[in-house]
Amino acid sequence: MLLTKTQLADLRFALLAELVNAHEVAFSAEVLLRRVLRQKGLLDFEVTVAEAETAIGVLHQAGYVSVQGSKIADGVYYQVTPAGVLAHRRGI
Repeated sequence: MLLTKTQLADLRFALLAELVNAHEVAFSAEVLLRRVLRQKGLLDFEVTVAEAETAIGVLHQAGYVSVQGSKIADGVYYQVTPAGVLAHRRGI
């Protein structure tokens, strides 16, 4: 299922909001998406992990999210940047 432009924007905002709420923690895309989907009413459409990864990639390119590696586990983890916190507060 392809997401509309509005749904993609809603997804990016929801992912950024969740990262801002837990600003000291880095999450994998899968865990981050699960946390967003647990919040009732935040998104009213289905989202795959691949779509979340694409949305996080856009946030990363904008400088709102940093990519963190792990020395313990394989995979990529994402954490909000100061620019991401500011963008979220401004409603961007």
